[in-house]
Parts: sequence; structure tokens; C-alpha cells
Amino acid sequence: QAAAAFAGLGVAAGDVVALFAENSPRWLQADQGLMRAGGADAVRGSAAPVEELRYILEDSSAVGLVVESAGLLEALALDEGRSARLRFVVVLEGEPGDGPTPVPCLSWGDLLERGAAALSSGSPAPRPPGHGARLATILYTSGTTGQPKGVPLSHANLLHQLCHLGVAVAPRPGDRVVSVLPIWHSYERSAEYFLLACGCRQTYTTLK
Repeated sequence: QAAAAFAGLGVAAGDVVALFAENSPRWLQADQGLMRAGGADAVRGSAAPVEELRYILEDSSAVGLVVESAGLLEALALDEGRSARLRFVVVLEGEPGDGPTPVPCLSWGDLLERGAAALSSGSPAPRPPGHGARLATILYTSGTTGQPKGVPLSHANLLHQLCHLGVAVAPRPGDRVVSVLPIWHSYERSAEYFLLACGCRQTYTTLK
């Protein structure tokens, strides 16, 4: 449903969408939906400094924005120039807010409704090109030595982890896993993809 909705909003192969949120099942669904639609995500946690998030949004040439909450969207205070480059905004938790927005601003429920309607009308997301070198995600450094730097990872990079993490752990279908690392962290994502591919059950919490 997420993939069909993102495709309906114009996400296609080669597009980048910024994803600023902390751990939740919806983060993973948005992440996988964007990839299935052919896009890639530029990821960072919602607790990062607002200026850093604005920089990532611009540096990644994002065509869409997925944020954790309406509060974060308000804090970003996107000017007309940044908004003009966006095709849509999706808010993962709660409602987008009452104020007028220059681009379509959807709640998570709105997004899934669009996806369900697209699927029922026979319009799933077109299958993207299958080559492993295709961009999957852009991870940004903390920026301690200057501006954050975007590190592109391909589908082949991520799939390599899925194929080889089994030498370290051997989870069984139905095993329960507790996640405490930030979901946008490269290690956490690789581990989650691997564990879910093995049929495990994921529970999210925080270090606190």
C-alpha cells in the first residue's frame, strides 16, 4: 500500500525522498515502500538539529518529505524555495496540522488509503529496475567535521548484509528481537532487514 501510494504521488526510479523520524514500524514501512516504488530515502533522526535536517533536505535533492510529526514539520519552517521542490509531505504520527501547505500534506492513514485505492483499481507501484547498483538510501554523517556528508548505499550493498549476517547469528522464524539502536543507523537497518527476512518479530524501544 505504501509503495502504491508513493508511486501515485510521483515517486519513481532515481527519486530521493527525505525521511526524518525515530524508530517505529511506520518508519520501516515507509522505507520499504519508497524502495519498492523505485525511490531512495535520505535518512536522519527527528532529534537532529533543525538546520542539519534542512541541509540534508536540500543536499539530497529530495522530491518528497516524510516526517515523524506535525511538530517537526512546523519546526523545519520550510521556505517557499524548499517547498517548491517537494511533491508531497507525509506525517507518520498524528495529523499534518490545519495550516495551508504549498504541497499535498498527508497523514499516514491518508497515505495508506491512497495505496489501498490504487491497489483495488489495479495500479500497484511499477516494478523498478532490478540491477543491484541502483541507489537504495543515503546516510548522512553527524557533521562533526563540517557539513554532514551523504553516503550513498546501493541495493547490492544492503543485500550483501542480508546474505552474510547469518554467519554471526542464526535466528529462527518467530524469534522475538528488541531494537534499541536508531532505526536509520546503518547497522540497525542491516540487522532489521536480515531479522525480518528470517521471519523474526521486531519490537521497538529506546535506550532510556
